[in-house]
Amino acid sequence: MNNSKVLGFRSDYLLHVLLFMPWMMLAKWRWEEIKGNIIFWFALVGGIMFAVISEAIQIIVPGRTFNSIDMAANCLGIVVGALIAGWGRSRKVVSRQ
Repeated sequence: MNNSKVLGFRSDYLLHVLLFMPWMMLAKWRWEEIKGNIIFWFALVGGIMFAVISEAIQIIVPGRTFNSIDMAANCLGIVVGALIAGWGRSRKVVSRQ
């Protein structure tokens, strides 16, 4: 994975983004049910914390290494997932009117 590239980036980074995108899409079901933004912000902050911790914990795991670019890709996946989930939410609201 370290040598394969997609659009000039290591494919590993793309996989990190794709891995974390569903977090916000799954959280979307909950915030639509409650109809409150507090769930969205809780999921966003919790997702970013999860993305950072999941990479940072590799410091203490034997045979694994911490990579700040992987951590940034994890966080980017959360943000992209939030944008996609939020975009779908705003389109749904517009279509009701």
